[in-house]
Amino acid sequence: MYCLKESVKELIEERRKIFYSLLNKEEIKLMPGLINLLNILKKNNKKIAIASSSEKEYIEYILNKFNIKEFFEVIISGYEIEKGKPEPDIFLKASEKLKVSPNECLVIEDSRNGVLAAKRAGMKCIAIPNSITKNQDFSLANKVLNSLNEITIELIESL
Repeated sequence: MYCLKESVKELIEERRKIFYSLLNKEEIKLMPGLINLLNILKKNNKKIAIASSSEKEYIEYILNKFNIKEFFEVIISGYEIEKGKPEPDIFLKASEKLKVSPNECLVIEDSRNGVLAAKRAGMKCIAIPNSITKNQDFSLANKVLNSLNEITIELIESL
């Protein structure tokens, strides 16, 4: 035991306050190419979901901050499922809510565990490593790209 004076609830609330104060101070930017990709997907009548390990509150904050929430039909937080990535639960729940079969889904991921979860769910996957995950093994992904800008409707339909 750590014999902390604060309750777990108080510590979680303090963490949340610090997290959001940092978000408000930092210059947060969307991944290059995201808006263009979202527009391409919508134009081509593709259903779009977010299946993120992040807290729902954080996801909503980002979507509202950048005014992109309307692009997404389904938003699933890692806190809504029993087992996180690399287990497929989060992606299977997203496909269920979108009312599409897993083999019709394409996941865009930036981590090895995310790619593993997508493949375990029976989904196609494009990996776009970031500066933190660039040295991870993405060999199971259907395609590894450097940027969202490289994703075209032709690429999506060829997978």
